[in-house]
Amino acid sequence: DKSLLASFLEQSNLDFKDITGMMVDIMMAAIDTTAFSTCFVLYHMARNPEVQDKLFHETASLLPRKESRITAESLTIAPYLRSCIKESLRLNPVAIGVGRLLTKDMILGGYLIPKDTVIVTQNMIASRISQYVRDPLQFRPERWLRNSPHFENIHPFLSLPFGFGPRSCI
Repeated sequence: DKSLLASFLEQSNLDFKDITGMMVDIMMAAIDTTAFSTCFVLYHMARNPEVQDKLFHETASLLPRKESRITAESLTIAPYLRSCIKESLRLNPVAIGVGRLLTKDMILGGYLIPKDTVIVTQNMIASRISQYVRDPLQFRPERWLRNSPHFENIHPFLSLPFGFGPRSCI
């Protein structure tokens, strides 16, 4: 498997300045989105001490000793952590939405949207409509836990903080 940088360097039609610019964009986007997401998870933990306590207990059970290491496997068995992150991204998405260029005319809500129009989903708005999420302004990680009595069967495409499919965020 080639890295993205190696793929760029192999393309003769790309100037080195363009490659450098794209790589800086990718690195800055990764740093910015990680910092943004982490800050909001911590904000919601601070505002919801009962959630913070549940997350502490889950973490303590997965990492029982100071020397315990965080691994990819330990993260896969941390459902409450995962639900806290999903809930934070629902309330505070990293990006305003996912943009796409229409390849053909489309009728939406009775309106004709012509081909070559850029359309953008509105992540923050859609995720805060009570028609789709109960108490949408409340931070409730349990809504994502299938074994919770507070589980909500939220449509998987309602909250797509990093897009979806082949054009999702890397």
